[in-house]
Amino acid sequence: MGRDSKRKADLEQIRSAIELYRSDVGSYPPSDSIPHDCGSHSLIYQTDTYMATIPTDPACPNQYYRYYLIDANHYCLCAFTETFSSGDTSCCGGSCGNGITCNYAVKNP
Repeated sequence: MGRDSKRKADLEQIRSAIELYRSDVGSYPPSDSIPHDCGSHSLIYQTDTYMATIPTDPACPNQYYRYYLIDANHYCLCAFTETFSSGDTSCCGGSCGNGITCNYAVKNP
């Protein structure tokens, strides 16, 4: 589905911004710096902008993807996909919001 492709591409873009942030700052951004509800809309550290606009779910523009900082070297980005294939990575657990369970994740191993 087109929306699932957009979700996966969005997570890859967010991952890229998070990795650039880590390269410059030396650690991953705190969990509250990536919005998971209506709030902050960018990933910025001091004067550097890593992602000007954090994308939202294509089916629900007020719904952000979930970002969990597991520890200094690991994180998980989660989304709910409408179709799930056996090649998809399972989510790190938890809700994507609005009572929806995440079923797709991008992780830093």
